[in-house]
Amino acid sequence: MAAEHAAGGAAAGSAACVIWAQDAARTIAQTVRAAKEIPAVDAVIVVDDASADGTERAARRAGAQVLVHDVRRGRAASELTGACAVRNRDVSAVMPDRAPRLRPVLFVPAGAGERASAAAALVAPVLEGRAALASAAGEP
Repeated sequence: MAAEHAAGGAAAGSAACVIWAQDAARTIAQTVRAAKEIPAVDAVIVVDDASADGTERAARRAGAQVLVHDVRRGRAASELTGACAVRNRDVSAVMPDRAPRLRPVLFVPAGAGERASAAAALVAPVLEGRAALASAAGEP
């Protein structure tokens, strides 16, 4: 994963990956590992949406930072939770006299498994300034 910037916050050319997960213990570890292999990704955050099957534990073991909803809130709310966590991390890690570099956020479904690494193609156009948003159609 890309390194954090020496002054604090996200390194230039880096992105964060947010994974919404709900009862995804069977697939989450493989998805996290694949997301961590995306060269520009320097943070993988799993939002466990009140799973009852060990999703949180599996995601942590795979190396993700995990946020847990106590009650199910759905995909949109979970992705918002993850995006807010990325922004809070970027802002709080910066020296007080510097503006934070807010990294792009890549959203990957928990069931993507090893196919999550294909999302690397979505990150480059945004990081290079060729696109403000990149999106894939449907679930992998």
